[in-house]
Amino acid sequence: MGLFKHVFFFLTLSFLFPAGAQEFLAGADAVLQEPPVLSFMAHDAAKGIRRLKAADYPGGQVTLALTGSCNTYLLSRIKKSMAAASSLRFTLDLSAVTGMEALDREVLSDCINLTAVVISPSMQDINPSAFSGCRALTRLSAPEESAFFSSRQDGLLYSKDGSRLVLVPPGLSGTLKQIEEIGRASCR
Repeated sequence: MGLFKHVFFFLTLSFLFPAGAQEFLAGADAVLQEPPVLSFMAHDAAKGIRRLKAADYPGGQVTLALTGSCNTYLLSRIKKSMAAASSLRFTLDLSAVTGMEALDREVLSDCINLTAVVISPSMQDINPSAFSGCRALTRLSAPEESAFFSSRQDGLLYSKDGSRLVLVPPGLSGTLKQIEEIGRASCR
């Protein structure tokens, strides 16, 4: 009976306000397409990720929000678990992680289903090869409270004051080529 009421309401809305009904549907679609956020303690994340099934996430995109203390060893285990869930695409949110001051060399390399990363506010150093081979990675972001990094809507990672480009996600290789061309042109 509840479904009938919703359908009747929508049909009535469509008849009385045709443009409004379309906006209502567009808003409903946007809400339905938000990727689910799954929160894990960093030390339990690898085990939890292995239990994920693509059929449970029709959009195929999941945000993993890690909390607690984390280190390179735990990230390498999480990377392996994400690789095993190859039919899903992940945003890795490290903004609530403590004790992580650096992303070491190739710690998340070749993680082909990683699409975005939010770094930890305590992060001080990111090795340029930390994300090598992550072809789907198109967005890096830093929380406001980060003392060393900042980010903008373009998905690139900058120094805190925004004066220096720190890292370009591998999935934005076209952007990197444009930056290289600008650099070459300015050196002529």
